[in-house]
Amino acid sequence: MNDTPGKEMNTKHDETIETNDWFLELLVDLINKAMFPNLYITLNVGGVLISGVLVNGKQYFDEVTKNLVTIVESLGAEPDIIKMFEEQLSPLSKVYKDLLNKDKEEKPPVPIHYIHLKNVQFFVGDHQKPIHKNPAWWRGRVSKVDGFMIGKMEVREEQTP
Repeated sequence: MNDTPGKEMNTKHDETIETNDWFLELLVDLINKAMFPNLYITLNVGGVLISGVLVNGKQYFDEVTKNLVTIVESLGAEPDIIKMFEEQLSPLSKVYKDLLNKDKEEKPPVPIHYIHLKNVQFFVGDHQKPIHKNPAWWRGRVSKVDGFMIGKMEVREEQTP
């Protein structure tokens, strides 16, 4: 059954055409427009479960830039190298900043290609615990997401009777 507004089946040649999940794209678009914060989501990407907080692209690039500059500083880089990092990375959030500042009527639809998460945990195979415990930022292609659920994946400690 096709519940997407776009085409999924080429009826002339009976071949399936891959499309992104329109509902996932809608959620990413709403987050990118800062419509609501802190939406926990769990993605299935190639059999790996990726769980975290869906964030807009501006927040992702702002925070990743800060983190990378801090790492470069901690490695003892010269001030001009640190400045170069900041100058090269800071404009990355501009696309999303512009998206937030435009009126709804004047902006054309922006294609949704990437999804951004913070506080990410990865669950692989039979492992019941996440393989990454430190807070992490994650960016991935929407087209590679196999499925998703709204909510945070959590490890439950088994209770002994």
